Amino acid sequence: MLTFNCPKCDRFCAVVEDYAGKRVRCTHCGCRFIVPNQSGQKAAIYIDPPEPPLPHFYRVVLLENWKGLFRKESLAGLVFCIVMPCFQFFLGDLDYSFTMGRFRPPLIVGWITQIITLGGLSWYFFQTIGSTFLYPEALPELDIGFGFEYFGNLFKSLYLFIVAVVLALMPGMIAGAFLESRNLLPGWSQVILFIFSCFFLALFLALFGMEMPSWIIFRVDLLIGAILKTIRPYMVTALITIISFGIWLTSLWTFYTNKDMTIFKSLLHLSWRIVGAILMLYAMRTIGFYCRHYAHTCPRLWSKKQDSSL
Repeated sequence: MLTFNCPKCDRFCAVVEDYAGKRVRCTHCGCRFIVPNQSGQKAAIYIDPPEPPLPHFYRVVLLENWKGLFRKESLAGLVFCIVMPCFQFFLGDLDYSFTMGRFRPPLIVGWITQIITLGGLSWYFFQTIGSTFLYPEALPELDIGFGFEYFGNLFKSLYLFIVAVVLALMPGMIAGAFLESRNLLPGWSQVILFIFSCFFLALFLALFGMEMPSWIIFRVDLLIGAILKTIRPYMVTALITIISFGIWLTSLWTFYTNKDMTIFKSLLHLSWRIVGAILMLYAMRTIGFYCRHYAHTCPRLWSKKQDSSL
């Protein structure tokens, strides 16, 4: 009979000698470990070997990704992401506030439109990441809720999107502040730090889109480890995200109400805004495919069921 302690809960265990070197499970805590060859030796916790990633990531991202955007099942989501930029372009800069004596009742149509459209797009972007991870064939259904649930999803999604951008830029800001405090920050280095920080945007969007626990953003070892294990596919994912986000972001600052806006310019800027939104859908699906294909490579990060005891 071999006697030893469980490597996790330290509970006393005893098995027949035929189990030496074999994998068993603790009846108390459920930990899987390898039975030692002699009594009193320390048992080693058994860790499943990492499964290989799903094949053809680049082909899926560069070719099949686009097909999923324009399937019949994706029509509702695609129309939603086209209508939202249109509302934002035509109504996002309007202010109908008026003066009544000493009072000025606010009718800030523009701000309300901005929150509703950007919040709705942010919500659908996050939904696209999680949906692609599970059901990569098409865009997710439109189920944002009604009433308080609807506005709650808008504000929460817009807030999380802003947080993802801030978290991505934080490493560059911290490094810039450190170098500037020591007079070691030439002008060109600010651009390099900004580009370096932008490559983390896809990672944080993935965390929120996959609905990971909030504490995981503090596990720098898991985050950096995931990038290093999948450096090439992650860089492709990050580059697509940066380009798409840049195009979408630059399209948000012009409106139909601008004084110098002509019909031609209106069509040009509106088209640019719609293209930016569609590219963001493409980027969000790319992030979802990245998490899907490399979930087994980084099981402690991209698993849909996180263990809080990690």
